[in-house]
Amino acid sequence: NLEVKWMIGGVEPDFRTIADFRKNNIDSLKEIFYEFNRRISGAVEWGFSSVDGTKIQANNAKDNNYTRNKLDDRIKWLNGHTDEYLRLLNEMDKQEETEAVRGELTRENLEAKLKEAQERLARYERYQKLMEETGVSQLSVTDADAKLMKSKNGFVVAYNPQTVVDSETHLIRDFQMTNQVTDHGLLESTMEEVKKVEPKKIVEAVADKGYEDTEDMIRCMEKGILPHVITD
Repeated sequence: NLEVKWMIGGVEPDFRTIADFRKNNIDSLKEIFYEFNRRISGAVEWGFSSVDGTKIQANNAKDNNYTRNKLDDRIKWLNGHTDEYLRLLNEMDKQEETEAVRGELTRENLEAKLKEAQERLARYERYQKLMEETGVSQLSVTDADAKLMKSKNGFVVAYNPQTVVDSETHLIRDFQMTNQVTDHGLLESTMEEVKKVEPKKIVEAVADKGYEDTEDMIRCMEKGILPHVITD
């Protein structure tokens, strides 16, 4: 609103103010969303629902996301380097003077590199043990719930929120936040709340082939949700 911006001298909240507002009022914002849809339900004619997922990149960098294979490779690599650093230090111990080995590495350099490698090795082994205990396939250090998944920009550590959009009003009818790598099996759970609004009506949902899952479509039909999923 240009008039309001002029009256307050162009003062605008920065990104952190907006982010903190969302974080601190998430429950209230959800209630406002559902209350808005409830209030307009009597004034609009809902059409069919279009469902799709969107990859939203997390704060977690790819270097701080680990799979079991990635941890195995890094642990193997660090074990090899640790053994080499120990060998070089042992070679220095056998020399009368602490002269440089290979022209550049001094005892101080080697001990620093050995300490760093051992610390990283211990950290990766903790991650490996945690994954084995919890049974997870991925571990993200910064955003624990985020996962490495394929997007239009390649592989990113992200979330996969699902959104239901009405065909007539183009309004969002519902959403759910997921960390599932693909959209398979998410149609019924995403449409569940929309169906509750119209319990006696058959509601229709359209989705792309990424949602093709026989059991999920059966669950939809059992609950009165008619799925239109593109198949190959």
